[in-house]
Amino acid sequence: MPGAGVRAAVKGTFIALVLVLAACGGAGSPQAHSAIRPAATTTAIPSEHASPPPASSPANPTPASAASPAAVATPSAALLYAVLEAPDPTSQDTTVAIAGMDGYARVKAHFTARAVPYAPDAAVVLAPEAHVVAGVVYFVDGAGVVRAIDRSGQVRQAAVFPMTQSQQEISFAVSPDGAHLAAAILTLPALGQPVAGEPWTPLVGPWKLEVDRADFGGPTVTLHQWQAATEPSQPGGFADIVMAGWDAQGPVAAVGGTWATQNPVFDGQTFYGGHFANVDMGTGLPGLMLGTCQDTNAGPWSIRADGARVCAWVANTGSPTDYGARVSVEVPGQALWQPVVPQDAPFGDPGSFALSADARQLAMDGAVVRRSGSTVTVTEWFAPEGWLDATTLIGLVRDQSDPGRIAGMAYVQLANPSRAVNLGFVGTFVGMIN
Repeated sequence: MPGAGVRAAVKGTFIALVLVLAACGGAGSPQAHSAIRPAATTTAIPSEHASPPPASSPANPTPASAASPAAVATPSAALLYAVLEAPDPTSQDTTVAIAGMDGYARVKAHFTARAVPYAPDAAVVLAPEAHVVAGVVYFVDGAGVVRAIDRSGQVRQAAVFPMTQSQQEISFAVSPDGAHLAAAILTLPALGQPVAGEPWTPLVGPWKLEVDRADFGGPTVTLHQWQAATEPSQPGGFADIVMAGWDAQGPVAAVGGTWATQNPVFDGQTFYGGHFANVDMGTGLPGLMLGTCQDTNAGPWSIRADGARVCAWVANTGSPTDYGARVSVEVPGQALWQPVVPQDAPFGDPGSFALSADARQLAMDGAVVRRSGSTVTVTEWFAPEGWLDATTLIGLVRDQSDPGRIAGMAYVQLANPSRAVNLGFVGTFVGMIN
């Protein structure tokens, strides 16, 4: 696992420069013209082939085994979690792994990377390519093949949502029992001929959107297709649909958001505008908006199988005293919770919002805010991505000599929140396996 790079399209603060570079790369950007390769065979690598964590350095904080007497105990060695890894910081992921608290991979699987569609003067926002459902990791490759890997290392093909060109992007969701899958495929227009004196290659042709479903291991059924001459979520275009999760009513999508951006609003942002809605598994059409989660530039943040939703936006009423990050937590059957977000985040507006399993704690850059009203200050060098248990966060630790660089994945225990323990590799947290 050591040596792999963090996926560029995951962490907002850390990808800001990548997004700008992508927007300024013009038609010569290598990713803009990458072609879909045939679906690769996926191999599981047993744990004895996993590399050990690197030696500690200033950019790679001291591992747990060298903790000072004041440090709290290492979390249970039985905890397992899924991560994605990329060959370098600017590449798409090519590896999924299930790892332990020692930073070693128990099992790994490799897959063909997704292509990044080209868009003039913007960077296409790709949906997460892996989800953990009932202890199994589901991941999609560049050809639209969704596979599942469990802690034993067994890899099975779950569904095929065919992708045939580099101007396509996919999002998918899996039912809580793992029996059903839904996917949305957005097809951008083709690249036209470069125009003399223009910095961007124009797009030529229609925009297309397709919503599909499949049972595990079964055939793919196309539920609905859209086509327009105008880009999604603009007058004359269709509302974009990005699969975001699955609750008791079925698949949930972020609907009507922005498909590309030049700058992220928050750290760790996945969806850009729109709202959450269930998608009908018979028609492929989205239903009514879920809750109050809606904003032009942000809004939908995350949704879980239990229906818990996190929303984030920036309040800007024109008043200098009413500006800054806002967040809300909506849980079915509970009163709306609006955590007080600290406005003095270490590296700009807070982000990296991660809701605890009981929905009573919300982690973010620099802090954990509790529903009880208390706040725990967390080391500024740590960006949370999830929870390992009720008192332990997992995420990314910044290089203290270069905050724009990731030093590795790390965990932070709330009993010692000023200390991030580097796990010894760079990756992106997907979810808990246990």
